[in-house]
Amino acid sequence: DWYLPSQNELNKILENIGPGAASPNTNIFGYNGNYYTSSQFTTNHAWEQYTVYGDKSDKQFVRAVRSF
Repeated sequence: DWYLPSQNELNKILENIGPGAASPNTNIFGYNGNYYTSSQFTTNHAWEQYTVYGDKSDKQFVRAVRSF
């Protein structure tokens, strides 16, 4: 039931509990860098949050979410 969120899902998460969220929810997410999403850009690239895209062989953070 855990999965890697899409670019749109991760954007919504950051809007609601990321660094720019309204108090008291400011950065509950614990944002500390670029995060890969499950949204594919090309065969070798995936969309990242706050960047255009990243090579899948690069080391970046991931943030798994749990479906409910």
